[in-house]
Amino acid sequence: VLSGLLSLQESGATLERPLTIFLGKDPDIPADGAYVMVGDCARVKGELNFVGGCPPDREEVYRRLARYIAR
Repeated sequence: VLSGLLSLQESGATLERPLTIFLGKDPDIPADGAYVMVGDCARVKGELNFVGGCPPDREEVYRRLARYIAR
């Protein structure tokens, strides 16, 4: 997760809005939908905004975070 965030920062990218990143069990999912669940432990059945793996794939984390970048 940190390497994906650092890559985006180094490219000069900025987030469109605050983003919650969940690691670990039982995430408290916000109503506004600005979140990404990362890693197998954060998985919630039926949620699609999720990057699986233990550890999760760095490139997939980067692609998921990139959806929230201001254009």
